[in-house]
Amino acid sequence: MNRDALGTTTSPAIGALLALVLAGCGAESRVGISPGDMAEEPPENVQAQAGDSKVAIRWDAVSDATGYNLYYATESIDDIDNHGSIPGAGLVLDVSSPHTVTGLENGTSYYFRVTALSGQAESAGSEQVTATPQAFAPVGGLNDTGIDTCSTSSDASLPCDDAAVADYPGQDAVHGRDAQARDDQDFQKIGAGAAGFDFTRLCGSGVAAGFGECPENPTPGDGPNDWACTRDNVTGLIWEVKLDDPGHLRHGGHTYTWYNTDPDTNGGDAGRPDGGTCAGSACDTQAYVSAINGLNEGNGLCGVNDWRMPDRVELQSTVHYGRSGPALDTDYFPNMTLSNYWSAATLASRPDLARAIINHSGGYNLYSKDGAGRGVRLVAGGQPLVGGATTCAGTENPNMLASTPTADFVDHGDGTVTHTPTGLMWKRCVEGQTWNSSDNTCSGSGGFFNWQQALQRAQTVNASDSGAGFAGYDDWRLPNVKELLSITEQRCSGGAVNAAIFPVPSTVVWTSSPVRGSLDGHAWYITTGTANVTTASFDTSDVRVLLVRAGQ
Repeated sequence: MNRDALGTTTSPAIGALLALVLAGCGAESRVGISPGDMAEEPPENVQAQAGDSKVAIRWDAVSDATGYNLYYATESIDDIDNHGSIPGAGLVLDVSSPHTVTGLENGTSYYFRVTALSGQAESAGSEQVTATPQAFAPVGGLNDTGIDTCSTSSDASLPCDDAAVADYPGQDAVHGRDAQARDDQDFQKIGAGAAGFDFTRLCGSGVAAGFGECPENPTPGDGPNDWACTRDNVTGLIWEVKLDDPGHLRHGGHTYTWYNTDPDTNGGDAGRPDGGTCAGSACDTQAYVSAINGLNEGNGLCGVNDWRMPDRVELQSTVHYGRSGPALDTDYFPNMTLSNYWSAATLASRPDLARAIINHSGGYNLYSKDGAGRGVRLVAGGQPLVGGATTCAGTENPNMLASTPTADFVDHGDGTVTHTPTGLMWKRCVEGQTWNSSDNTCSGSGGFFNWQQALQRAQTVNASDSGAGFAGYDDWRLPNVKELLSITEQRCSGGAVNAAIFPVPSTVVWTSSPVRGSLDGHAWYITTGTANVTTASFDTSDVRVLLVRAGQ
């Protein structure tokens, strides 16, 4: 990456704007304009947007105004006529909306008021706004699923406090960021997005929307001040934004065949070069990655030149399981018109097959690398897979990076582990098995549950040991579909989990995530044999349960 993903702007050229720092001098800050010369109305609807060492201020235009002055300080500007005596006072003369004040101290609250100019007259100060610059840091952990309603076998999209839901406790929508965003009017986001999602648009220059020359609501394009990327503020990942232009490199309708010549990551089969339909590059995934990274004389897209194909968990991270067709927040991912999008992952047992996510629903399919082209959406940032030692109960594919290396888990010695990349704590055995701490194994064959029974099983575990719950915790629950996929091991087949951590049978495992709008009752489940993401009827009764909790 060649620059900070937030796209911190530089200060205006000397002479273009004049900034007067007046802290502690006691000077008048109305630049010689008397109250009798004031213009009639101050600016209205003043807004402040904080970024890394900067704040963008915007306001509604005042009729007949010839310019505006922007006052700021690190304490409340109660008396604008004596603004210069306030700590941290600064004044920027003759600006227009929006204006970004740069060089501010992160973690310090700043106060802002704007005045309108009309000839030699200056209005009273606007209403005061405040903002606190912060260096960007992702919220961390996994994105939630977008599901914020509950289901029963006969009804879908119910409020989770509906009496009928009581027999289906602990569903996806009861927990996590989606529930917080639904129930807490003061729920804070860095950017915006549906449900618990939190996204920020980035211009092609790398600058965040509303800062510098990047408009507050940029439109997709290939210029430096056009919308080119979307940053996920939860995971820290940056995603390319597609265009609706068949002649452009980033057209949303282009297709590419899966192709990767790196023997350490291609699963043992490089795939097919140049077999899709596209423009601007050879029509395969490897060529497209190279073309995007080579943009702007090697500076890449949005100031980023380490774009890559997303792994399975990354590609699933933005899926909005609370909607379909597409299962994405289209306000932040426009022009996603294709049915399937490639991941970087090969099927461990079949090197000729690669995984692609179904754009309509968020499930995963497997397709031949030598077959037809599919869509591509590149990712940057975050924590790319680096591999490590893992253990497979079945067959291990040595031409893939481990997605859940043993070093990523903390063993608590009581039948639980914490997955450090997500912070989630897991039971190591499926329900119905018993943990043996003497040899780190799970004994017994384990039980099978339908979806309602699976949800209720978590309640039973939490009430065990006289209410203390398993390992002293009484908040175990079914994992949602993103949580469960995060602990599957892409390098293993015939048991696609790290067997050193989860010594469980190859099976299918319920999630707490019901399928959107499924009136006959379906929920998502994942097979630990192949790590495939698919759905089954609530009544399906040959499915296992593996419990999770939020950790500390």
